[in-house]
Amino acid sequence: MKRFILAICIITPAFFTGSCKKSGHATSVIEGDWELRETQASIVPATTFPSGNGNRLVFTATAYQAYASGLLKKSGQYVLVSDTTPECYVVGQQASRTRIVYDNDYSGNAVYIKLSGNKLSFLSGCFAVDGGSIQTYEKLTKED
Repeated sequence: MKRFILAICIITPAFFTGSCKKSGHATSVIEGDWELRETQASIVPATTFPSGNGNRLVFTATAYQAYASGLLKKSGQYVLVSDTTPECYVVGQQASRTRIVYDNDYSGNAVYIKLSGNKLSFLSGCFAVDGGSIQTYEKLTKED
């Protein structure tokens, strides 16, 4: 019986930590200043935002700042992890298996990133069951 309990104590943590582990992804891929360009939730049509709207995300190697209408709303730490068990791939969006975790909160809703050129998208949920969302940001340059 002691061996059984010992085996459970060793196997259980290994099982749960294996599904979401730190990746080899360099956080530098998302470093920079990003401004919101488009959002879509569920089956509602997308909403687009013009340049200079003030809804921005600023990423350094390990920290982030979130601005709404030009005002700092939240800041903290983030990490990119390889997640082999995504909740749901967003239909038609080719979500990656790279998950962003803010402030060490692994229990919150999983958010996956998709980087394409100067566009950074955050995908969560599942559009197939009317619950997905996507926010797309464009990288700002020094001229912006």
